[in-house]
Amino acid sequence: TMYAFTASEMASRGALFVEALKILLEAKEVTRIIAMPDETTYAQEVTDLLQEKKAKKDITLFGMTPSTDGTEAFRREIAGFAVLQALGIRADELE
Repeated sequence: TMYAFTASEMASRGALFVEALKILLEAKEVTRIIAMPDETTYAQEVTDLLQEKKAKKDITLFGMTPSTDGTEAFRREIAGFAVLQALGIRADELE
């Protein structure tokens, strides 16, 4: 499990996240990856990496924007819906 990264002056948060993801993609013992990149700064770099690698792993990216074309080599889930479901909030309660 890798979580709660703290970036120092040596690397940006995005660079640290992408390097950690590369390690996970190469690790044979890793079969499932669930990640939530910062969509405003480095999410496109993460998406490009996952498309390039086409890893034989179960990969899910959580975010706030849906998939654009459906040809991605991973699943994309809307984080807001997962959080609402975990809290027991139904869609009809938001109206």
